Amino acid sequence: MKRIITLIMMMALMLCSGAAAETTDDIPDFRTLTGLDELSRKLDSGVTIDRVYYTDGYGFSTSEFTTTDAAEIRSLWTALNQITVKGRVNESITDWYPQIVFYLSDETTAHVTFESHWLSLPAPWPQANYELENDDAFWSLTASLVNRTASADRTVVTALAAEVNPDNLVSVAADAKVLSCADGQFIITLLVPERYNPEEISALKVGDAIYTEGREVEIRSITERDGDLVLNADAEDEIRLFESVDQSYRIMDTHDNTWLELATVTVPASAKLLFLDGINPSTGEPLLHPTVHNKEDFLAIMNSKDDPGFDIRNVEVVFDENGELALIRRSYVPWQYNGLTMPVNDLRTG
Repeated sequence: MKRIITLIMMMALMLCSGAAAETTDDIPDFRTLTGLDELSRKLDSGVTIDRVYYTDGYGFSTSEFTTTDAAEIRSLWTALNQITVKGRVNESITDWYPQIVFYLSDETTAHVTFESHWLSLPAPWPQANYELENDDAFWSLTASLVNRTASADRTVVTALAAEVNPDNLVSVAADAKVLSCADGQFIITLLVPERYNPEEISALKVGDAIYTEGREVEIRSITERDGDLVLNADAEDEIRLFESVDQSYRIMDTHDNTWLELATVTVPASAKLLFLDGINPSTGEPLLHPTVHNKEDFLAIMNSKDDPGFDIRNVEVVFDENGELALIRRSYVPWQYNGLTMPVNDLRTG
């Protein structure tokens, strides 16, 4: 009887031991699962890695890079081989399938594929995802190389060159701020609206940037609204572009364009200087036809404390064949002190 009990106990222990062996989650080796062991043997035999391609695999994105740099290839290889498998996960994700491909000198390739930041095994392995450890260096390195490639391909659109040469103000007209006048000499800041090439604007894509008002604005979204092109809609750095009559694109800034201050110059006034005023100075209201004044009238109006002024992007100046200031013309603008407004679309003819 004792012998029978002993045999039963031994069989139970064997069954328990067998069950334990079957339920033990043996963690697989990353290098074996991915074929890196085999690739390593090829490298030991003299095969070399000619180039490495990596993609984040979004399908609709160019989040990728290719490198032939030996140091970068070595760093990628080292970071990849440091990864270990933590265990199987019963999770999945769509539209995020990173992949790294090694192109070898024997004209073969080796792939390691992922789903999100899990290892994803292709056939003939059973379909499964595995959680990884020691993978931070690999993801950090690939992200850095992706960003570098994106920066290299990134376009920054800048405004068209100014058509006015501040060093040669002969027979030209320009927008301006009239700052002061003393002894027949006017101090004037020349303004140019920021104008953009329509072909460059049409080619903009997310990730590019536009340079405006002394700063670079990265483009995160491109939409259309009321016939305008809107960059970064509803964000603090939203930019709204409209097509002007000269077919260039300009940036709308409330009711105005954005401007560049080209230069501040000191210029003599012509003896026949004319001032055409397009507003009623006492009310700020626009006039159907401008009033005509001489230099003395202009100085009197400019020095009046109640006048809206000539330095609020409301003036056009004209220089004669001698480079002297021959004409000052002031127009109505909606940001004058009286608070009158004008529809935004009215500016599109300018």
